[in-house]
Amino acid sequence: MAEGFLQSSDGSYTEMEIIGDRFFNELLLSSLFQDVEKDVHGNIKTCKMHDVIHDLALFVSKAETLVLDETGPMSDTSHIRRLSIISTGIEVPTISEDVATKLRSLFSNVDVLHRMSNEPKSLRVLNFRGAKVEKLPAFLGKLEHLRYLDISRTKIKKLPKSFTQLYNLQTLSIMDCCLERLPKGITKLVSLRHIYFNKEKLMPVKVGCLPCLQTLPFFYVSIESGRKVEELGFLSQLRGELEIYNLEHVKEKAEAIRAKLLEKTEVYKLEFLWSYRREGYSNDKEVLEGLKPCSNLKSLKIVNYWGDNLPSWMLMSVHDFGYSFLDNLVFLKLIKCKECTNISGLGQLRNLQILEIDGMEKVKCVYKNFCNSNIESSSHVWSEATTLFPSLRRFSLENMNSLEEWVQGVGPGIEGSKDVVLFPQLEELIVLSCPKLKSVPTHRGH
Repeated sequence: MAEGFLQSSDGSYTEMEIIGDRFFNELLLSSLFQDVEKDVHGNIKTCKMHDVIHDLALFVSKAETLVLDETGPMSDTSHIRRLSIISTGIEVPTISEDVATKLRSLFSNVDVLHRMSNEPKSLRVLNFRGAKVEKLPAFLGKLEHLRYLDISRTKIKKLPKSFTQLYNLQTLSIMDCCLERLPKGITKLVSLRHIYFNKEKLMPVKVGCLPCLQTLPFFYVSIESGRKVEELGFLSQLRGELEIYNLEHVKEKAEAIRAKLLEKTEVYKLEFLWSYRREGYSNDKEVLEGLKPCSNLKSLKIVNYWGDNLPSWMLMSVHDFGYSFLDNLVFLKLIKCKECTNISGLGQLRNLQILEIDGMEKVKCVYKNFCNSNIESSSHVWSEATTLFPSLRRFSLENMNSLEEWVQGVGPGIEGSKDVVLFPQLEELIVLSCPKLKSVPTHRGH
């Protein structure tokens, strides 16, 4: 993407990420990529390239690509556009002027920028991941073509002032680095599409001013201006995974609604987290109601939620079709929801494969809680045998101090109803630290 290869061939406006996915899938269908491994959400994690294809790729790219170590010569490199440097740091190579001016991609584990006689103004990719680099040069902002910058796992503490002039930067990775903060002027990087970080202090202030942003792994809510949850409402392109922390700082449902999670159709994984140590009024229930996600959601995790019931959108059913609003949900984890007594309706989640409940201290009975009262009163749904959790493969119950009873799956007592099938696909059941629970069902189904 940073090299500019992902362009639409028919002149239409198609996002580069979508074009890249198409190319990858075509290579996959052609068996050029093999041994694909996917996560629980169906996303490809890893794959392998056939040895013959790998050798061919190296042969085709060798005219413009060089992998340089301390033993390799640096002669006749004027044709190089992509350079990878591997050095112990004892002898740091110097990049000549003719190479620097034409270089488009640079991967290095040592600081070579400060040894350049000329600025690499054609540079599009700069990857210093894990490199022995403590400072970026002042001329960084002059790299007007730079699209990709990775300084993860470096000792860089501060970015140069010119960093905010990288108007074409699309991807920024600052994972596990020593960076103290991001400059306020980061909102000037209007082309930024993906940012990767894992520290609260590195979350951009006024992130809503980055209209092209697609990847934002974490959002830390604060009462400060530019850090309120409504900033998410401006990010219409957001996709992938998102964890929202410190939700106790959201004042009311209306504020939560302004995050516009319902409109983010490409976000497939959400985590809602409140702080465990907090005092005062708990408005968790109305806030979580306002954080209603899109029905495309595949993974949901809720931590330290203090409402007495789950939000209505989790239990919402579409009676005409007999499925839940969250019908695409595959993974659900409820952690330390200590005030919650009612978890009814979860049994409707037809595609749920993994359910983990931990620290829900006020739930007393399993099974009755899985049946939505609306469904139990519907003769249409219960006229025939009903299956709860039809796809569930892993079910975990931990630290349920009040759990006393696990009722076998039976019908609701409506005339003409049949027994309920419970967990027909279950492969793994984990029950830990449930001191009042005396037994669990010995078999599944009727």
